[in-house]
Amino acid sequence: MDEIMQLAIYLREGFDAALTYVVDPDDRPPWDELIEDAPPWVELIEDEINDRINKAHRAVLSDVLAVFNLETTMKFAKQKPEATVMDITPATAEEMLETSPGNRRLRGWYVDLLAAAMKRGEWRVTSQGIGFDHLGRLRDAHHRLNACIRAGVSFQSVVVFGMRTDAYEVTDTGILRTYADRLDEDGAVAAVLRLGCQYALSNTRPTVDQMRPIIDAGLGDAARSLTEFCGSRSKYYAAAPMKLAACITIMNGGNADFVLRQYRALCSLDFESMSKSGQSLVRQVDSGRVRANDTREVLARGFRVFDKDRHGVSKIQISDADIDSAVELVRSVLRNSVGEEPNPAKVGAGRTAALTASTKPTAKPTARPPV
Repeated sequence: MDEIMQLAIYLREGFDAALTYVVDPDDRPPWDELIEDAPPWVELIEDEINDRINKAHRAVLSDVLAVFNLETTMKFAKQKPEATVMDITPATAEEMLETSPGNRRLRGWYVDLLAAAMKRGEWRVTSQGIGFDHLGRLRDAHHRLNACIRAGVSFQSVVVFGMRTDAYEVTDTGILRTYADRLDEDGAVAAVLRLGCQYALSNTRPTVDQMRPIIDAGLGDAARSLTEFCGSRSKYYAAAPMKLAACITIMNGGNADFVLRQYRALCSLDFESMSKSGQSLVRQVDSGRVRANDTREVLARGFRVFDKDRHGVSKIQISDADIDSAVELVRSVLRNSVGEEPNPAKVGAGRTAALTASTKPTAKPTARPPV
């Protein structure tokens, strides 16, 4: 394939006859004239060319161009690396994709994710761009270009031309940016913010732009203050769902001082300072009677422990309905914090009194951890 592309470039750039063909397909010179002054290797790939294009005649330039889409690839072929910023329309995206020699499996969910971000106007020009090799073939950005077509909107991007044909082998092999990197937050804080926004937005992969209003409306302050108050990395008690339960309880009008003291007691395993419900949780964790890897269950148990009205309960029992209610409470409090009134038919549906720190979500957080 590379040899055929090189042949086309050689002919297009080096022979007047080939240029004549481009201008007037009916005045195409015969094959023998085209290769008369060509390098020796051209004759060696003549059979390969004929096999690939599956044609009977040897005046093949038009067939090579048609079969391998060289008319399009030549538009993006550069012999030396260069970069520019371009407006990529859906039509341009289609044209670029036509030059692709193949790519890793296209992930539909990721295309949908990028397309949704483009529709919301969240796409930004970064140093990561669209890449073509020196033969004019697309080597990078297949997901982005398919997203552009799916979204039906244009976007700006850096476009790099003239890359080595093997450059794609080292593309996307670096360290991926985590949510902590993108939010510029401590990893423990970022985990809480991500989980809360996932529940609030009903989206397992929220973008930073989607998360920012929720973070700025109180969740960010609560998560940062909680982590500063007690920076434990305890696997269960300092896990993101437990921290999120503490933050939401405080944002929803719960007793901040009680929540903070119970959180620190759990993380430090200060049994004497724990409420009866906190002690019950520790016994359940130690005995292996809780599903430590079930994020939603940890969240529900956290709400039970941080509810001051239930501090004297010596046995924590969590049902599936309690778990669903815990997630719904997170969703309603965070949506309400940014002024998006939750659906009355859903908020509180099936919620137990044990999970409700305040039966009426406040328009803005009423209490936050002290800094």
